[in-house]
Amino acid sequence: MDAQGLHQRKKVKPGPLELDKEESSIIVFYETELTTFDDNGDVVDVQLMPSQKRIRIKELTPEHDINAMADELLDKCKLIHPSRKQVVVQLLRELQQNAFEQRRQQAAVEDAKDKEMVRQRRERVAKLVVDAEMERATLRELETYVEKLYDDSIDEKVRGAKMIFALAKQTEHLGHMLTMQEQLFSVLSRTLKDEHRRSIDLCYNIMSIFFCYSNFSDFHEHLSANHVGDMTMRLIEFENKRFQEMKKKVAEAGDDRETILKKSKVLFTKQSRLLFTCFYVLLNLAEDWITERKMKKRKIVELLVNMLDRNNADLLTLVVTFLKKLSIFGENKDEMAKCGIIEKLVRFIPCACQPLLLLVLRLMFNLSFDAELRDQIMKASLIPKLVELLKAPQYRGTVLRLLYHLSMDDRCKSMFSYTDAIPLVVQLVIHFPEQYVGKELIALAVNLSTFPRNAEMICEGDGFTLFVKRLVKTRDPLLCKVLRNISQMEPLKHLFLDFVGDFVHIAKSTDDPDLLVEVLGILGNLTLPELSWADVVSEFNLIEFLHKHLVVGFSEDDIVLECVILIGTLASDERCASLIASSRLIRLLYDLLTEKQEDDEIVLQIVYVFYRLLLLDETKEVVLYQTQVVPYMVELMGDKNLEIRKNADQALDVVMELDEHWRERIRERKYQLYNQQWLQSMEHYDSEEERQHALSMAHSEGYDHTDHGMSSDEEPSHVLHWEDGGDLQDRYWGDMVEEEATDDEHDLHAAHYM
Repeated sequence: MDAQGLHQRKKVKPGPLELDKEESSIIVFYETELTTFDDNGDVVDVQLMPSQKRIRIKELTPEHDINAMADELLDKCKLIHPSRKQVVVQLLRELQQNAFEQRRQQAAVEDAKDKEMVRQRRERVAKLVVDAEMERATLRELETYVEKLYDDSIDEKVRGAKMIFALAKQTEHLGHMLTMQEQLFSVLSRTLKDEHRRSIDLCYNIMSIFFCYSNFSDFHEHLSANHVGDMTMRLIEFENKRFQEMKKKVAEAGDDRETILKKSKVLFTKQSRLLFTCFYVLLNLAEDWITERKMKKRKIVELLVNMLDRNNADLLTLVVTFLKKLSIFGENKDEMAKCGIIEKLVRFIPCACQPLLLLVLRLMFNLSFDAELRDQIMKASLIPKLVELLKAPQYRGTVLRLLYHLSMDDRCKSMFSYTDAIPLVVQLVIHFPEQYVGKELIALAVNLSTFPRNAEMICEGDGFTLFVKRLVKTRDPLLCKVLRNISQMEPLKHLFLDFVGDFVHIAKSTDDPDLLVEVLGILGNLTLPELSWADVVSEFNLIEFLHKHLVVGFSEDDIVLECVILIGTLASDERCASLIASSRLIRLLYDLLTEKQEDDEIVLQIVYVFYRLLLLDETKEVVLYQTQVVPYMVELMGDKNLEIRKNADQALDVVMELDEHWRERIRERKYQLYNQQWLQSMEHYDSEEERQHALSMAHSEGYDHTDHGMSSDEEPSHVLHWEDGGDLQDRYWGDMVEEEATDDEHDLHAAHYM
C-alpha cells in the first residue's frame, strides 16, 4: 500500500504466439494488467502493459522429437497454457521445416557454384574451333556423315565424326538427329570400341557427341542403353596406360630425347582434351546414383586421383569437381585416402587458377571430416598456407571451415601460434558487420582460445578489451565462450578484474540461457585473491540472483551447475561466509543434492562446495547442524563415481575434525565399506567357534583387499586390512594388559577399524 492508501494487483494475460524464422524463436505476446484499488476495494485505475517474451529454439534436425520439445517448452514457460500444446507443436514443426530448407538452400548454393563452373567449361567445349566443313554441316547430310563411319579410312571416320559433332553442338538438332538415325548411338559406340586405339582425334569427336547429349537428362537412358559409360571408362583406362608408357619413354630417352618430348607434348595436349570430355560425360551420367555406384566399382576414384598429376587447368578443375561430388560418401573418401589424395592436392595450395583453388579447398574440407586425413593435412604443413588464404575474401568462408576442423585436434592448436592466424581471427571477430559473429569464424576462435599460448595472443594489445566491449554490446553467446576459455588460463585471469561488474550485469539482465551459462562460467573461474567477492555480492545482490536459479526446476541443469560452481568461488572469500550463512543457499544446495542425485557433475560440484563451506567458521555450523548433508555424504562414500567418493571422503575428514559424534559414525561407515566382503562372509558362519576359526585363519594367511575390487588408489592410508595386522601387538590398546590377552582376543581385535 502506498502513502494514499491505494492497493495494486497485477495479472498476466497470455496472448498469441508468433514464429520468428530468422531468429529461430517463438514469440509469446502477453499483457500485464495492473489494477489499482482504494481502501474500500473500488477500482481506481486499470493499466494494460503489452509485453513479449522470445523463446529461442536451438537448431532443429529431423531427428528431434517435436512432442517432447513442446512438453519441455510448456514446463519452462508458464506464459503458455498447456491447452495450446498443438499450437506450439505446429510452430516447432515449421521451425524444423525451415531449418531443413535452410540447409537445403545452402547445399543448393554450393551446387549452383559448381554447376556454374561446369557451365563455363561446357561453353568452352561448345566454342572449340571447328573446320570449315563442320561449319557447313546440315541435317540433310546426316546419313552421309554416318556412312563415313563405316569407311575403311581412318581419316574419313574422323571427318564423319566431326560433322556429326558440328550438328550436335546445336541443341535444337539433338532430338531430330535421333529421329532421323535411330541407330546413331549404336554406330558411334561400336566405332569408338573398334577404333579407339587408332586415332585419338576420332575418340575426341565421338566423345564430344556423347557429351552434347549427356548435358540433358532425357538422353541418359539412350546413352546407358548403348553402354556409353562403359566405353568411356575403358577409354580413360587405355589413355591412362598410354600416358604412363609415354612418361617411361621420355625418362629412358637417349639421343632422340628432343623428338620424343615433342611427340609426348602433342599427345598429352590431345589426351587432356579427350579426358576432359570423357570425365565430363561421366560426371553428367553420375546424376543417377546407381550409375555412380557402378563407376565406383570400376575404380573411378583411383582414375580421378591419378589425373591430379596432370597440369591442364581445365582437366584438373573438372577432376576436382568430380572428386568433391564423390567425397560426400564415406567409402569414396576412404578410397581417396588409400590413393594418397592429400599429397596430390598439396601442390594446388595456393595456385594461380582461382576456380581450381576454390574447388580444392572445398574438397579438402569434405575430406577433413576424417581424423586420419586431418592428420595428413597437418603433416603436410598446410596450416600456414591456409592462414595466408584467409586474407583473400573469396576463399575466407571455406578456409575458415577447414581451419576449424583442423583446430579440433589438440596437436594442431599449437601450430596456429606460429602463424598470423590469431591476429587475423581477432580482427575479423572485432570488425564482423553483423550482431553475432559468423559461426565458422567464432567456432575457430573458440577452439584456438583453449590453447594457452593462443589465448595470450588473443589478449595482446587491445584484443581482450575489444572482445569484452563487443560482448557487452552484442550479447553474443559464442563470443562469451571465447572469453570463458580465456578465463580458465591462470596468468590471464587478472584481465577480468575491471569487467566483473559488466559480466554480473549481463548475467542478471539476459534472457538467453546459452549466454547466461557462459557468463556464469567466467565468474566461477575468477578465483583471484585480489577480487573482493563480498563487495560484488553486496553491490549486485548476487545472493538473491543465486536463490532464484537454484530453486529446483526453475533453471536448466547447465545454469544450475554454473551457479553451484560460482558459490564455490564465493566461498573462497572468507568475507562471503556470513552472507552465505544468513541466506537460503545452503538449504537450496542440499535440496539440489537430493534432487539431482543422478547427475554426477552437479553432485560432485555440490559436494566440493560443502567441503569449502565446512572450512569457514560462519557456514560450518549451518552445514553440520541445520541440514542433513553429512549423512548424505556418508552414503556418497559408496558412490560408483570415483571423484565423488574422493570429494565426499575429503569433506568427511573435515567433519571428523569438527564433530566428535560424527567421527565415530563416519569411522564405522568407512570400516563397513572397506571390509564389506569380510563382514558378509562372517554372516555365513553358524557358530561363534567357526567364526573365531575363520578369523584366526584370515589373520595367519593375510587378508587380500584386492578381492574387493578396489584399487590401491582408492584406499585411504588409515584403513586397516589383514595384511598389516602383524604389528598389532606393538600398538596401544588402552587399559588392556598385553600379557593377559589371549591369541583369540588378538584375532578378534584385528578385525576392528583403527
